[in-house]
Parts: sequence; structure tokens; C-alpha cells
Amino acid sequence: MTTITNKIKIEPIYISLAAGYAIANFLLLNYTHNMGGWNWVGKSCALAFSLMIIMALPKFRAELGFTLTQNSKSIKNSLSAIIILFFSALCLSFTQESIPFNVTTILFQISMPSLDEELAYRSILLFLLLRGLQTSANTHFNPAVILITLLFGAIHGIHYSSGSLSIDPLAFLISTVVGGILMHIRLLSGSIVFPIIGHSVFNVTLLSSAMIQHHG
Repeated sequence: MTTITNKIKIEPIYISLAAGYAIANFLLLNYTHNMGGWNWVGKSCALAFSLMIIMALPKFRAELGFTLTQNSKSIKNSLSAIIILFFSALCLSFTQESIPFNVTTILFQISMPSLDEELAYRSILLFLLLRGLQTSANTHFNPAVILITLLFGAIHGIHYSSGSLSIDPLAFLISTVVGGILMHIRLLSGSIVFPIIGHSVFNVTLLSSAMIQHHG
């Protein structure tokens, strides 16, 4: 165990496990075949992988947020945060290009991203990095929480394809803010239930509003 300051301690084993999980998750997502234009197979494989890890750790499911139980007096605040996500997505939809209505797109966005990403980022990676980067500070300001929130923004705003790297600053900013709200809900409630709901609400509201505008 290496001490950086008297407030932050690094546990290399958990950092290594987090890095290994992140790499495995990335490979499952990006090196599987897409179906119908959406990454159903990759998302399903990554989701199954995450569920296998959680099922293998029954004693830590509460720490992983894999529980229906919500922390005391957190439900009202969690719902308020989800309402903020809804109206944020609604406002952002007017800045998006209108898209044709597509049932497959709605079904994908209401299920796969929220399930896969919440289990990955705000369950398993959060569990590992909170143990790997221990601090006496408030959990919301733990470096693990900040790192995961920035990483969530990066995977949505930074893309590598055909040998070139592209950065979308607006996508990075929006995803980081949304990720921060979802992380707040997760830490507040102690569960990934409301983060999954909030994630789905944001995605579906953004897309469905853009579809309605297309037919308006």
C-alpha cells in the first residue's frame, strides 16, 4: 500500500483490477459484430460479463449498488435528479438533428446503454476504484468518483476510428455533466436502480423528441 498524502491511499491491486475490467469491457464492446446498426451483441456481452462478476461477489452486492434497497430519504432527491435529466434532454433535443422514427433505436436506447454503462461505471468500476483510491474526503469528491465521471464523458466524446482520433467537446461536456448527475444519484441512493432509470429517461427523451421534431 502506497501513501500519497495523509488523506489519499492507493491500493494497487484494486487499481489493477479496475484497469483489467475496463480493458475487458472495452474489448467486448468494440470487437463484436453489430446487429441492425446498433451494438446489441457487444452491449449484451459486456452486460453479461458485468453480471457474472457481480453474481460472483454476493457479499459485496450492496457495495456494488446491486440492490433494490434505497438509502433513507433518498428517493425524493433521486426522482428530482431524474426530472432534471428529463428536462435537460428535452432542451438538448432542439439542438440535435431531427431523425426518423425507429422502433429499434428506441428499444436499444431504453435498455442497452443504461444497463451496460451503469453496471460498468457506477457499480463495478466505482466499487473497485473507491477501494483503490481511499480518502477521508466526502465520497462525492473522492478521486475515484471524479475519474469515473471524466471517463464516462471521454467514452462519449472521444472516438478512435480508421487510425484517427476525433474529439467532440460538446459531447464530452454533456456526457460528463450527465455522468455526474447519475453518479450523484448512485451515491445518494446507494443503488444503481435510479441511475439506470435516469440514464434511460435521458437517452429516450433526447431521441424521441428529435424523432417527433422530424415528423413535426
